Amino acid sequence: MFFILSEGGWKAVGRKAYSEQEREQVRTALLTTMIQCIVDRGLIHSSIDVLCRKVGISKTFFYTFFPSKEELVLEALRYQQPRLLQYARQLMDDPALGWREGVRTFLEICVYGKKKGIAVLSIEEENGLKVIRTKKNRYMAKAVILACGAAHRQLGIPGEEELSGMGVSYCATCDGAFFQDGTVAVVGGGNVAVEDAILLSRTCKKVYLVHRRDELRADKVLQDKLFKCANVEMVWDSVPTVIEGTDKVEDIKVHNVKTDEGKTIAVDGVFIAVGILPNTEKFKGLVDLDESGYIIAGEDGVTSTPGIFAAGDIRTKNLRQVVTAVADGANAVASVQRYLIEK
Repeated sequence: MFFILSEGGWKAVGRKAYSEQEREQVRTALLTTMIQCIVDRGLIHSSIDVLCRKVGISKTFFYTFFPSKEELVLEALRYQQPRLLQYARQLMDDPALGWREGVRTFLEICVYGKKKGIAVLSIEEENGLKVIRTKKNRYMAKAVILACGAAHRQLGIPGEEELSGMGVSYCATCDGAFFQDGTVAVVGGGNVAVEDAILLSRTCKKVYLVHRRDELRADKVLQDKLFKCANVEMVWDSVPTVIEGTDKVEDIKVHNVKTDEGKTIAVDGVFIAVGILPNTEKFKGLVDLDESGYIIAGEDGVTSTPGIFAAGDIRTKNLRQVVTAVADGANAVASVQRYLIEK
């Protein structure tokens, strides 16, 4: 993967070995983007996930530069100290604020950011318009694009969150290359888990597929491919209980639900593929959802409700990645334009 600085920011456009110069460019992008995130979103909303998406890298690659978000923030503050001091002085010298209010404003922006998100409570039809209600206001529009995304279902076990980005991953396509010639475990039994195991078997020395049942739910054609992979070992009837490691993943403990026996598997990484949860709870009854909760919509973003469009991971689709989400956004906007012209 390498990076190009464009008007939209740093973009990842491929995968390759990094030179020292390229690593320094990525490091600089992390520092500058961190400061911009703090100004725009505030420190508490500037997560590593958000930062990595903006820079175009995986969390695993992020941790090759900084051991934690806190370390990055400290380095970013040192890196941008003159700029931050100048910004603070501007606020303190503003006659409309005064120095005391200027300091308060500066600290508030650093913590909460300039841009504050508005939580949507509901979307309803009223006199041919869409009414979006929040805690403070109601907004009216002729068309609405729903782009609330989806979140990976987590195991909820010790070590999962603590080692996220340090061996725990939810995307084999994104992070698989970091475990070349290593040993990894994949957790799950559906199509995504099996596809991940097959993909990882091509570059990893050993792949364990941990599944809570004694048979997979994946399509038969995928299972046939999986069982032909000599370096994939099935761990049947087992559920993960702990992911262990200090600075990186070292092993995963599993519990056999039939024999009640425990087992420790030494691994370098754990790929969790137990499903994705779309953020559609508030939209039940507004648009048609499939059995998994995704909004039923095609490439054009058109839903079952006229004037309501869906884009990104929230809608029914085969591939959920940044590039497809961006394409969805463009398609949805084009559909809205057609809808407004024809209406």
